Amino acid sequence: MSVALTTYSFYQYGDKPRLSGVYFFQASFKPVLYTATFCAAHMNQKGNTAITIRDVAHHANVAMTTVSRVLNNEPNVRQETRDRVLNSVQTLGYKPNISARNLASTHSYCIGMFYDVLDSNYFNMLLIGSLIQCREEGYQLVIEAFDDKFSYQYTSALDRVKQLKLDGVILPEPICDYEVLVKALVACNIPYVRVSPQTDKHNAPYVCIDDRAAAYNLTKYLLSLGHKELGIVKGRDRDKTSVLRYQGFCDALEESDLHCLPENEVLGDYSYGSGIKCTEKLLGHKKRPTAIFASNDEMAAAVIATANRLGFSVPKDLSVAGFDNAAISMNVFPNITTVNQNLQQLGRIATELLFKKIKNAERGNQTDPLHSILDFETIIRQSTAAPKLFSSSWRR
Repeated sequence: MSVALTTYSFYQYGDKPRLSGVYFFQASFKPVLYTATFCAAHMNQKGNTAITIRDVAHHANVAMTTVSRVLNNEPNVRQETRDRVLNSVQTLGYKPNISARNLASTHSYCIGMFYDVLDSNYFNMLLIGSLIQCREEGYQLVIEAFDDKFSYQYTSALDRVKQLKLDGVILPEPICDYEVLVKALVACNIPYVRVSPQTDKHNAPYVCIDDRAAAYNLTKYLLSLGHKELGIVKGRDRDKTSVLRYQGFCDALEESDLHCLPENEVLGDYSYGSGIKCTEKLLGHKKRPTAIFASNDEMAAAVIATANRLGFSVPKDLSVAGFDNAAISMNVFPNITTVNQNLQQLGRIATELLFKKIKNAERGNQTDPLHSILDFETIIRQSTAAPKLFSSSWRR
């Protein structure tokens, strides 16, 4: 299943309002949604004819082939010429005809981002970052579902990849570690970039943060407040970042000669609903934790809501920390202490690495896989405080 989504916006150019649009479109071999296609009308100064590449070439006093090379970011164009062409493009308000460009090229000018769970802050932020970069490069973005069955059915994965006809693919986790899907992309000679992979990192470009170190730092902060009875709401077992965050949590406890009681370790799935169920378990026994680390902010928000419903005050009775610095972390009270990882930037850089990979392949350049490890930051907010027994000494 592919997802089709179109958004439109108006902007002012000179004295004429213009319509711009960005869209995802369906490219599935089994259509289930109507394909949304949008072409903006770009008029010349007389307002009666669409601006063409010939107009741009005439305005910039260059050949049409030069304009084409500039628009496609091809090398061996003098910077002065490139600047002149781009200035003419902006002055005339020229937008390439995507359909015509695709027909005249061996490229589809479409890249894909595969997903397993569409309704999540993590994927949505990656998507926004990727879309921004695609617009800058003149590409369209296709989002395609790949569920668990494709993690072990090579033929199905291969057929799906072939029929999408993409120039490249971005693989978020946990899909980035689906071995058969990666093999299918390699078999089709399709460049790909992985987001937060945990296996065979040297085989392809990737982008990530150090999830283990980030969780370690956050847990150390909770310990510094005086908490000794900690609980954790883990993410999905199949997500390697969830495993790394749990390892970072354990690293900090072991360093302080502490451990987490088995009943204070519960498994969620990164959803708000799972956070509710996990909190009910954690707060339903006598040796309840004084602080809970939830592996993402959606589950942390559920911890706060459930704790309040059960009669616990946050952070007076219970400190709560999350991960991601998602919008929900600031939309609940108290605001959630969390780890800031710029998911939108992850998506944008992953897309940038993919375009570099595509261009290198076009030029026959065999380079080592590119990668980028982004910074993270612990954000201290009102959801965490010293536990009751230590609150007086902590304030001193």
